[in-house]
Amino acid sequence: MDTEEITSPDADEFIDLMKNLALEPYMIKRANTVPFDRGRYENDAEHSFSLGIAAACLAPLLDEKLDVSKVCAYALIHDLEEIYTGDTPVYSAPEALAAKEERAKSARAQLGRQFGDRYPWLIRCIEDYAAMADDESKFVYALDKILPHSMVIIGRYHPARPTWTAYKATEQVAREKIAATYPRLTRLFDELCQRLAQIPGFFSPEKGADGDNLVPGRAITIAAQAMRRAPATAAPTRSESGDP
Repeated sequence: MDTEEITSPDADEFIDLMKNLALEPYMIKRANTVPFDRGRYENDAEHSFSLGIAAACLAPLLDEKLDVSKVCAYALIHDLEEIYTGDTPVYSAPEALAAKEERAKSARAQLGRQFGDRYPWLIRCIEDYAAMADDESKFVYALDKILPHSMVIIGRYHPARPTWTAYKATEQVAREKIAATYPRLTRLFDELCQRLAQIPGFFSPEKGADGDNLVPGRAITIAAQAMRRAPATAAPTRSESGDP
C-alpha cells in the first residue's frame, strides 16, 4: 500500500471532521447579537471568521514582520476549545470567570485526545495560541478583545445593556490585556471605547444612594470619580474576559 493511500482522508473521515470539529462552532452562541439582527446571537464560527478577516487586513499595517498566514490560523482556531466549554460572557458569575482558564485547559486536552493523532499540527497551533508563543498569537489575542466593541458600535446594541460602572470595569480588563500582549492596538481600542460610550441608550441607569435612577451624565461622572479613587489592581489573568 503506498503512502498516499495511507494518509489521504476518505469520505467518512472528512464527514467526521466536519461534523465534530468544523461545524461545532456554529452551535456556540456568544453574548452579543449580530449587528444586522438584534434577535439573533452571534456564534463562534461567525466570530472567528470576522476576527480572521480583520486580523489578515490589519497585521501588515501594524508590523510587516507578522506572518499573515499564521495570524489567520490563530484567528480560525482561537475559540475551538469552546466546543467543550461554551462561551463565558464577561458578565458571567465571578465563579464562572474564575474557572474559565482551567476549563479551557481541560478542553484543549480533550481536543488533543480526539484529534491529535490525526491532526497534530492543529493541536500544536491551539497550544501555541494558548501559550502566547509568538507575536502573531499575541496580536490575535489582543484584537479578539477589540472586536466585540466594533460589533456593538455597528449594531448600536448589546443585549446585556450594562451600567456605565459595569462596562468600565470590563473595559479596563480588556485594556490591560491589550497593553500586556500587543500594545500597538491600544490606541485603536481607546478610540472604539470613546465611540461606544456615546451610543444613546446603550447603558442601563445607575442607582443612586436613594435607590433612584441617576441620569446618564451624572451616573458617568459618579462612576468615573469612584474609579479614580479606587486602588490600582493587579494585571488580569487570561481567565478574565474583556468583551463588552
